[in-house]
This record gives sequence, structure tokens and C-alpha cells, in this order.
Amino acid sequence: MTLKIIKEDLTNLKVDAIVSSDDEHLSHSGGVSMAIARKAGTKQINEDLAQKQLATTQTFITKGYNLPAKFIIHVVAPRYDKQGNTAEILLRKSYQTIFRQAKNLSLDSIGLPLLDSGSFKFPKELDMKIFESDEYLDEMFAQEVESFTKILLRLIDETGEKDSDVYKRANMDRKHFSKIRSNLAYQPRKNTVFALAIALKLDINMTKKLLESAFTVNQFHKK
Repeated sequence: MTLKIIKEDLTNLKVDAIVSSDDEHLSHSGGVSMAIARKAGTKQINEDLAQKQLATTQTFITKGYNLPAKFIIHVVAPRYDKQGNTAEILLRKSYQTIFRQAKNLSLDSIGLPLLDSGSFKFPKELDMKIFESDEYLDEMFAQEVESFTKILLRLIDETGEKDSDVYKRANMDRKHFSKIRSNLAYQPRKNTVFALAIALKLDINMTKKLLESAFTVNQFHKK
């Protein structure tokens, strides 16, 4: 799963699931949740949510029905105007709950709005700051994306060659290679990736995978 920040109508996204932020009665109290329910099919959604009442940060999943998305993750987000200082803690927990659900369901893609910046009165800048600084989100992406160093060392092990034979063929000195080996988050230059790919005699597909691994994790943190 990769992270993209876009400006788009959530109900038009062709993803595995979109997220609807709502109150504890799941009554489509916000503009986004109302739009999602209408496009999905208000009757079907209301039948699924009938008699449901959740605590803040809890989620409930329904089908997407008429939406391009397969599922809707309904989450009860905190109210900044009512829950004060605890709202920040609860908002962070809400994001964590959503991503745990996505991971447990093996979802490859989700459409996620800023949960609290609309009718729940949460400042957009603070909402975004909480989302971007979420340690669980960092941990989840780090677990799912195999790093450049891990892939490189695995490929070397599979060839049965010595490290020194590989880095010498890549025209690399021992000090440089030691930096790569000792740092799982190492981000090489493109020419370093290509040199190692040639040294390992990788095909085009594996070379592409090695190149992508060198930048995916860092790009996630930069955006």
C-alpha cells in the first residue's frame, strides 16, 4: 500500500474501501458521510447500520453497494468542539483503528478523508499533522515494504556469492557496501542500484523491483 494525497470526490474512487466519518449513531451527520450514503444507496446502508451505536474511534464495515469502492469503513471520529484536549488523542486512535482494519482485511487501497476537519470542527492543519505523524502508520508501511537493503542482501544470499565479489563487480568499495549492509533504511543513488543489479546479473523485472524498493519508503515519508 502506498500513500497518495489527492483532491478528489471520495465517492468516485475505485478502491477497496473508502472511509466515512460519522457520529456515534452512524446517522450520516456530516456532509461527507451523507454523500457517501446517498451514492452507495441510503436504504441499503441504513439497513446495515440499523440499531448500531459505536463509541468514539470504533469502526463498522458495510458493503460499498453502488459505489466503485467494495467496502465502506464507518468510523466514529471525535468532536473537537466537545472533547477538547482529548480529541487529538482520540483522532490519532481513530486513524490507527482504520489502518488496522485495512490491514486485517488485506485491503490494497483505501480512500481516506481528513476525518475531523468538516462538521466536527477539527482544524485542518492539526488533523493533517496528526495523520502524518502517526507512528502506527509509519510502522505499518515499514512492515509492508521490503527495504532496498533487505532485498539486496537476500539476492546476494540466493546467488551464494561473497559480498566482496558483488561489490567489487559493482565498482564499489568495502566502506560504501558496509554502510548499505548496516542500514535497513539506506537510500542509494540510482547509479548504485544499477551497478549492483548488473553485478548480480538481475533481469529487468528484478532490477525494477530493486530500484522501486530504494525509494518507496522514503517517498512515503516525504509526501
